[in-house]
Amino acid sequence: MASLLAVLLVFLFLGGSWLATRQLQAAVGRNDAALAAQVSTTGRSPVGYSAVTRVGGSAHLLTGAREDLKPWLTYVSSRASGWSTDWTTSRDPRGDTWLLARHLAADGSVTVTARPTDEAFASARPISTAGVLLAALSATGVLILWRRRDRSLRNRMRYLIEAGQDLRWRSDIRSSHLSAVTEVALREDHFGELAKALIGAEEQIRERLSRLNALLEASRSVGSSLLERSVLSRILEQVHEVFGVDRCAVVTLDERAGVFRIEASRGMSAEFVEDLRIDPQSPNSPSARAIRTGEPVQVTDTRADLLYASFRERAEREGYRYVLVVPMQTIHARPAALLIQKADPYVASFSEMELATAFGRYVSMAMENAALFAQTDKQLVEARRQLEAVVGSLDEGLVLTGLNGSVYYANSAAAQIAGISMEEMVGRPEDSVLSHLEARILPPGAEAQNVLSPDDSDKGREVVVDMGTGRLRDLWITCFVVTDEHGKEIGRCHQWRDITSDKELHRAKEALLATVSHELKAPLANIKAYASTLLADDVSWDRETEREFIQVIDSETDRLNNLVANLLDMSRIEGGLLELNAREVDIIDLLDETVASFPSDVRSRVEISLLQRGAVVRGDRIRLGTVIRNLVENSARYAPESTIQIRVDRSDEIVTISVTDNGPGLPPGTEESVFDRFTRLEGHLSQTSGGVGLGLAISRGIIEAHGGSIKAHRLSTGVSFDVRLPALEKASVSLGSET
Repeated sequence: MASLLAVLLVFLFLGGSWLATRQLQAAVGRNDAALAAQVSTTGRSPVGYSAVTRVGGSAHLLTGAREDLKPWLTYVSSRASGWSTDWTTSRDPRGDTWLLARHLAADGSVTVTARPTDEAFASARPISTAGVLLAALSATGVLILWRRRDRSLRNRMRYLIEAGQDLRWRSDIRSSHLSAVTEVALREDHFGELAKALIGAEEQIRERLSRLNALLEASRSVGSSLLERSVLSRILEQVHEVFGVDRCAVVTLDERAGVFRIEASRGMSAEFVEDLRIDPQSPNSPSARAIRTGEPVQVTDTRADLLYASFRERAEREGYRYVLVVPMQTIHARPAALLIQKADPYVASFSEMELATAFGRYVSMAMENAALFAQTDKQLVEARRQLEAVVGSLDEGLVLTGLNGSVYYANSAAAQIAGISMEEMVGRPEDSVLSHLEARILPPGAEAQNVLSPDDSDKGREVVVDMGTGRLRDLWITCFVVTDEHGKEIGRCHQWRDITSDKELHRAKEALLATVSHELKAPLANIKAYASTLLADDVSWDRETEREFIQVIDSETDRLNNLVANLLDMSRIEGGLLELNAREVDIIDLLDETVASFPSDVRSRVEISLLQRGAVVRGDRIRLGTVIRNLVENSARYAPESTIQIRVDRSDEIVTISVTDNGPGLPPGTEESVFDRFTRLEGHLSQTSGGVGLGLAISRGIIEAHGGSIKAHRLSTGVSFDVRLPALEKASVSLGSET
């Protein structure tokens, strides 16, 4: 702009001087034309003029004409009649410029005067020079002013650029630049508008940074704790600072009461927090509407909003007129909303609504985290409880020790094996617990410490432990190092597995093989021997001898059949496949029938006594007969010279059958083990009486299948086996007579 002004001034002054010069030259030319008229009249040329008069086509030089210019002047005068004006300028052959003026006379003659232009226009030269000087001065002044203004504009632009750089890199304008920008903002031009825009941008950036810091602090609050109420209080503090409100709260659903209540608040009265109850189905409640629709709801003025009419009294009492409710997007947590209240009417901007929604998301995250943590903690506690229950119910003893050598977990089986309580074991040194176990290992003085030490080459060892009261248990004891997922040692585990049942099963299998092989070998040998004797061709037997041999074969075959039947019955009992043909059974009739089937030497020793009538049960007659037979045969085998007494009694709903003898009885501690399969009492009678030790085991299985029980009782002389069965209320069969 300044350059254009300078150019215009230069052209103005140059044009003015050129115009003034042209006008002055024109005046000089007209003056010379008048002078040419005088020359034409007087015939004399003034001093300093060269003149020529052309008459009738011939030229006459007047006085004062230079000789060397005569030809040129003659030529010029010959063409003077064709000039457009009375004067003009021209150059002579030497290059000098001349002012030529003419006068056309009436007779057709032309008078031309000529003089150098330097001399003719000498009066106009100062004007031209003055114009040029004025133009130069004007241009210089304009340029100086332009440079000063340009420097000022550059400074302003530099301030604005630096302020823009501050906003870009610092998010605010430095104080050294802010004063200059503020000064520029006072101007009414574009620079002022730009400066105002920068100041406004700084304010917006500062406000947005404040909001971002508040959101960041809210995010930190969400991640800093899993306690819902603590996190909500921190978020409400940020809402209070960012929105400049004194009242804000988080409303959640009280699932037990079925209403929305305030979970956390800031600036609200205790009475308001305690009394607020919001019906989830309320059509006018902003909180209920926001949670139902999932969209924010704002009441710009509680006094003017018709839907808020029923809540105006509460609003007037609490002193608020603006309400904003932002719903939470929850999945695992309870339905909730962020509640903001202001004392004056207000309309939230779009950015404020977005900010409130963002705070609502953080509240949602806090509640979701707390809900998930509660669920996870509950699941972990439940999983730990289940794991502890599973581990605690194991028959194997487990003892876990840490790197410091102290016990931090032991189950009930381990406490029972070690002989101390679980509470006493936890926290104890490992060596102290092992010493308790060492004291119970048989034989005394066994090196339990070596057994329990972790050793890759030693995968465990079998020991016998005295559990007290004469109970012995076979244990398989191992110890191994416990590592984490990276293979780092974190402790040790002692495993004490009770293998008593396995040992008993192993012993039972060995006894079965030994007994069955013996029991099978003898009858098979007799059958083979007698059959081979009967088939011999070189001997002839009489009929009586053959009959005796066949009876032996038949007896031994029955013996084998009974053995196989017992094994099958034991297999069915253990597999739960024993089938009962249940019906009413009179115990006295069953006893008479069973005893009658015994040989005479056994039958003569049996005494049956009925203590109370009505001994009728529901059961399988054949299976119950097998039980009575096994008990009587057991007494007959182990007490060959004793009277076998069978007593039948009924009390309440139980029928009791007792089989008693006065033989050698049972060794101490064998009252229960005598019912185990393949169990035979030690002594010479067991060596000569035969059997595989299944009779009492089968009897117990049959009685338990009937819902009863069977027990052995040691007497001062002999033993008593008591069978207890559920009795029928009414008997539909006749009762036998007392014997």
